Amino acid sequence: METRQRKLALALMVFFFGVFGVYILLRAQGWIIDSKNLKLVKTGGIFLKFHPDNAKITINGIPKKTSASLIDSGTIIKNLIPKEYLVTVSKPGFKNWEKNFEVQPGLVNSASQIKLLKENLTESAIFDFKIEDFWLTKNGLVYKTPDGKIRLGNDILRGESLVSNDLSSNKLITEKNGTYFLINLDTPSSVLNINEIFNGLKNRQLHLPGKVSIKFISPHPFSHEKIIIASVNSLYLLDPQKVDLEMIAALKNPEFFAVSGDNVIIFQKNGELKFINLILKKSNSYLISLPSIINQFMASKDNKVFFLLNDQNELVFYNRNENKLLEIGKNIKEFTLQEDDKRIAMISTNDKLSVFYLDNYEGDIKREKGEILNIDLQKNKLSNFEWLEGTNYFSVLTDHDLLIGEIDDRKPLNQYVVKTGVSKYFYDKKIYALLETGELINLVF
Repeated sequence: METRQRKLALALMVFFFGVFGVYILLRAQGWIIDSKNLKLVKTGGIFLKFHPDNAKITINGIPKKTSASLIDSGTIIKNLIPKEYLVTVSKPGFKNWEKNFEVQPGLVNSASQIKLLKENLTESAIFDFKIEDFWLTKNGLVYKTPDGKIRLGNDILRGESLVSNDLSSNKLITEKNGTYFLINLDTPSSVLNINEIFNGLKNRQLHLPGKVSIKFISPHPFSHEKIIIASVNSLYLLDPQKVDLEMIAALKNPEFFAVSGDNVIIFQKNGELKFINLILKKSNSYLISLPSIINQFMASKDNKVFFLLNDQNELVFYNRNENKLLEIGKNIKEFTLQEDDKRIAMISTNDKLSVFYLDNYEGDIKREKGEILNIDLQKNKLSNFEWLEGTNYFSVLTDHDLLIGEIDDRKPLNQYVVKTGVSKYFYDKKIYALLETGELINLVF
């Protein structure tokens, strides 16, 4: 009897050990028993990467222990039965981040660019008086007072409006009644009348008599002492410090002017698109059907693709290598190219926000080249879109409310109004916001 019991016990042990061993092996391969439906299922997972990295995670309201990922410095939640989960990332003093994830067998769904925003952003006043407008410069903030004067600190700058300010240069160009002034921000009282210097050198040095109006003007992109000037007939390089003027290209009534990289890009009334290289001082021209009135222009980093928004609210891009002009969208009032040249954010004339993918995008959600992602803001009067640096987030004005949101259409959408009553803002690591009341403040994430 005892022998039979021992054999039975041994057999049971072997059986349970085998079953348990098989289950452990299956579990290691991502299979578990779905106790609700009493069946064996292949599990999936969720990968999260967030800042600050000591936040807490709950799934369907239940706190979840996390395990570090060997692939990235994020958190992976494994062995999840395939279904939809509501994931919440939270930390005291910060706004919650939430997202519904559809977990599929053998796959890992991810959100790798989660940024928790503080409940209340750090806010500080820049001035103790009211202003009408402001600009960032290498030497600090230049602002316009209610009496129409442009100031840097206590210094009043000559001119009525700012034409150009290069953040890498200590010089800026202002304008008043068609006369342009070059101001050295290190010595704001040192002002040069560009029109007088330009026409004087044109007469004396180039032996071209008569006064010529300046149609377009811009600082040189890498020779900060020089200024690029376009008249109706010619393109010039002016060096006020060396008192030197050089004509580098003939023009035919330019209608549009832009500087990108080492190129000056000009569209002329005869339909000619002209590229003038500032290093070689040589030009290439293309005949192409471009709109004569261009409201907004941006170029890719390699200067091979150019994006143009015309007065008919048509957004097109021109491929210089292929000499092709292709349409991206209609009824567009504003667009912004992301730094990686892979996405363009567009605000339509009926205040809808969308993202156009210029190339295949390998993010948390893969997007195909040419795909358009519509982002539901449920807000009106959109303007002033900015890509927030190094993240999948953006900022935008929504009828004087400053909103921060994410480029992720999985529900719910994480969007937050961080400041109301904003008339203008600029993002540079932190946000400079001009309020409708005339106060200028900093908002720090």
